[in-house]
Amino acid sequence: MLKAVTAALMSLLCVACISASPAKVDAHFAPLKSATMQDLINRWGAPPAQSVVNGVNYAEWTRTDVSNKPSISIGIGGFGSRVGGGVSTTTGGGQQLDACTVTVAYDEQGNVTDLRWRGETDVCIEQFSSPVEK
Repeated sequence: MLKAVTAALMSLLCVACISASPAKVDAHFAPLKSATMQDLINRWGAPPAQSVVNGVNYAEWTRTDVSNKPSISIGIGGFGSRVGGGVSTTTGGGQQLDACTVTVAYDEQGNVTDLRWRGETDVCIEQFSSPVEK
């Protein structure tokens, strides 16, 4: 019985921590590989960082999200033949800063030639608006 309660509590915790997969973020950004810089500027605003490296133009956007990290407690106890368990969350875990950075390479005509992202998958999907529709 104790093993069953423990397994159920761990399953509950795992479900609460699921983030978007990297494949989902790749799919989110895939249509942008045929976009133009103007499309991205219209969608996300002017890029705060731009550079030229070995003749290739790059633009970069970073988005952040500050959230409260939950403090999770697990309790399992028993008395005689009775076993009980519980999970509680509070906002006492402090703040967490998550970020996503999108770097785009583009040609002289402003066509996107490559797009790379790095960071927290959920922030990438939530903070960067849906792909440009052509």
